[in-house]
Amino acid sequence: MLLEGSSSYNEISGNAINNYHEGIAFECPHTCNGNELKNNQLNGNKNNGIILVFTVNTLIRENIITKTGLGAGIQLYDADYSTITMNALENPRDLWVKAESNNNVIVQNRFLNGFSYYIQNNATTSIINKNYYADILTTAIYDSNNDGYGDCGLAYPYDAGESKWWGNGADYNPRGARRINNPIKLNRLRVA
Repeated sequence: MLLEGSSSYNEISGNAINNYHEGIAFECPHTCNGNELKNNQLNGNKNNGIILVFTVNTLIRENIITKTGLGAGIQLYDADYSTITMNALENPRDLWVKAESNNNVIVQNRFLNGFSYYIQNNATTSIINKNYYADILTTAIYDSNNDGYGDCGLAYPYDAGESKWWGNGADYNPRGARRINNPIKLNRLRVA
């Protein structure tokens, strides 16, 4: 599904888009504003599941994106002030926040079994928080206060030090980290 031109204030929801070149693509020569992409199932598309080019204020939520080909699950290019939340992504490059896409909020997504990167982030001002990463249980990040989010450990925060993250930023509250209840062990795991 390709939307071009000045396509603003659209809601695209409840679609099953399978085996196309792009799942959902907003490619706007002039900025598209205020679009919402929700509750879509995107599977087996040859390039990207969702790609935004020259957009602002887009909400991408509750989509299931699997098995994209050469591209990313979600790719942002000159796409600012967007919110990406509660999506499930499973494919080679699950989320790619490409250069010049800033001030985005990427929260509470599930990155499942990505082959290459869960996060490729060239942006410098995006917020990435409370996401679930398939390798979190094998990463040295722990939940010290039993709130369900990692907050300490030798690999804390989840960032470019992990094999599934490339680029800027960090997730300071990765979801699903192992809980620890031993205060002596916890003191040895704290990051100064």
